[in-house]
Amino acid sequence: MNDKTLTPESTTDQTVKLSGDANNEPKKNQLNINLAEVLDLSSGVLTTAFIKAPKDKAKALFKEIKGGQHYPMGTLTFGDQLKVDYKLALDYSEFVGAGFNFNAFQGALFDLLSRIHEKMTAKQAIDFL
Repeated sequence: MNDKTLTPESTTDQTVKLSGDANNEPKKNQLNINLAEVLDLSSGVLTTAFIKAPKDKAKALFKEIKGGQHYPMGTLTFGDQLKVDYKLALDYSEFVGAGFNFNAFQGALFDLLSRIHEKMTAKQAIDFL
């Protein structure tokens, strides 16, 4: 399994060591983050923002992130130990095609979210991210 593979039923927890003192020694507390849950949450946010949202609002958000802006989506909280700003950004450097517009983005996103949903429902490895 490579670092871009996620298996919902296997060990998907990633351990985050919280830094300790100035000597950079880790604290005794560790935090396990379930990547499958984070992926599920992210898929829901993307579906709401670009698939279910009115086209004019989704298109405006797409224009912002295509322009290089990072759009704040909220804060992820993991227990009492960790809060992470959740921002949406777009990297389309690997896009191959005639033009990168909202319709192409929405179609590709819908396909990706559908494949993620199918794999997670079947509890299969998600290895195409």
